[in-house]
Amino acid sequence: MKFGKLWVLLLPCLLLGALVGCDGDDDDDDTAGDDSAGDDDTAGDDDSADGDDDDDSADGDDDDATGDDDVVGDDDAGDDDDSGAGDDDSAGDDDSADGDDDDDSGDDDAGDDDVGDDDDSAVDCLTVSTQQDMGFIKLCGGTFEMGCTAGQSPCDSDEPPVHSVTLTNDFWMSETEVTQGQWQALMGNNPSSHPWCGTGCPVEEVSWWESMWLANVLSSAEGLAECYALTGCTGTAGMDLACTGVTVTSASGSVYDCTGYRLPTEAEWEYAARAGTDLLYAGSDTIDDVAWYDGNSGSTTHPVATKDPNGWGLYDMSGNVIEWTWDWYSSSYYSSSPSTDPEGPNTGSGRVIRGGGWGSSASGARVANRYNHAPFLRFNFLGFRLSRTVP
Repeated sequence: MKFGKLWVLLLPCLLLGALVGCDGDDDDDDTAGDDSAGDDDTAGDDDSADGDDDDDSADGDDDDATGDDDVVGDDDAGDDDDSGAGDDDSAGDDDSADGDDDDDSGDDDAGDDDVGDDDDSAVDCLTVSTQQDMGFIKLCGGTFEMGCTAGQSPCDSDEPPVHSVTLTNDFWMSETEVTQGQWQALMGNNPSSHPWCGTGCPVEEVSWWESMWLANVLSSAEGLAECYALTGCTGTAGMDLACTGVTVTSASGSVYDCTGYRLPTEAEWEYAARAGTDLLYAGSDTIDDVAWYDGNSGSTTHPVATKDPNGWGLYDMSGNVIEWTWDWYSSSYYSSSPSTDPEGPNTGSGRVIRGGGWGSSASGARVANRYNHAPFLRFNFLGFRLSRTVP
């Protein structure tokens, strides 16, 4: 409250004393406020994801929030009123954000915070930051129901049982799938089989190994320790790269403890896609609102961020291209998955891929739907997005 306004309110008290009741309380309260799996044995691919209509379109809008330093959904990231999307109490979040519900971590300009900055833990949820022309949104950790929830029916046999998962780390997630232009800027080539779609379209024809390779290149470009030590590699990323093993470089061996950029875990992916809801798709119960899939894609990719985002500002999680995640795949994993920070089984023959693509059916684009491919495979419907644990 301004002092001038306070004086006007108090003046009647001074003149009339007990005849006038005065309340000095200011009602304007801003309280709104893997396991490294060491050796990647690709033999015996369990690729239930195989190029079927489980692939889904992204959203593509060239008008994305990438590069926007404002809190998503908030016209002024510096506003001390945390009732916007920067609220520490974001959907699906168990108040694990900053631990301070009153303020914006003392920073009147949330956009000043860099993904590579050690002060990231002080940034409010849903802050946007840009690194190497990639927009990232900060998601605060929390607890959610994963798997075949009520909103996902009918489900496939590998989606039950529904189980509670808690993510204890805040993390950055890229707003869109990595694009052809972003890949080319970092890697110097373009492996995509849809080059005519343009640099704003998602990169595809990228193996699991190659997606991790780009994550390491981005980490190095930002002066961060690479998350992955790839071994037995031959060829060139984006062309014919093949590796035989990977080790997570964090002291604990957990991808959650990596300093640099990485693939999201399957749990992080679903948590981000759901955005605190049980909508059928990432951002809507109507697939055409949020996804390019076999019903509207014309059998090709589309520029990212041209469909609506989900509630946390993430585009194309139900369509455009299917996305690699870190985890090994097991159809029965949910029956034994840890309730806190799961990283998938210790071994397997396929890596989990999530979301829908331009050739996916509507059912294949559901946020709970799961597939897998052997890590060396490349398809024109398969790409990825990146994440990074907030320090």
